[in-house]
Amino acid sequence: MRQSIGLVGGLAQGFQEQSTAMRRVHRSDRSERVSLLRAQRLLRDVELRTEARRPTVPRPSGPTRVGPDLVIRGVVEGRGQIEIQGKVEGHVKCREVSVVEGGRIEGSVVAELVQIGGAVEGPVRATTVEIKKTASVVGKITHLNLSVEAGAYLEGCRPWRPRPLGDEEEQFTFAETD
Repeated sequence: MRQSIGLVGGLAQGFQEQSTAMRRVHRSDRSERVSLLRAQRLLRDVELRTEARRPTVPRPSGPTRVGPDLVIRGVVEGRGQIEIQGKVEGHVKCREVSVVEGGRIEGSVVAELVQIGGAVEGPVRATTVEIKKTASVVGKITHLNLSVEAGAYLEGCRPWRPRPLGDEEEQFTFAETD
């Protein structure tokens, strides 16, 4: 401040300079906020347009079915449910596996829930295994919960597992069954 200006004039000029500086800071801060909001809006608009262009894939309402006339050789893997009415020669890994009467799996089965009404030859590894009276199971059944109806045919050991599937210590790989 200049010395020629009195005390009151100096204070007034100081307040004026301070408010001018505050306005500049406020304007630049505001413009940065506005540009940030614009960028966010643009990004959201792009995301919405991209989402609108994506084809919607309908999720099946029920299980995927392997029909009675179908034979699959190899690995069958999924995240949902599968119902085996035909024959699978290989490994089946899914959240829920159901082998109906007349269905057959020759290979390993890994799932959270396995329901067997048909035939399975190979190891079964699941949290819950339900074996119906029409079932024929030959192989090791590793389980947490097991229910067997009277009349079912079982051949092999049935060790109980105190841990559910997915423990890091005990990850199942298809190589274990080969």
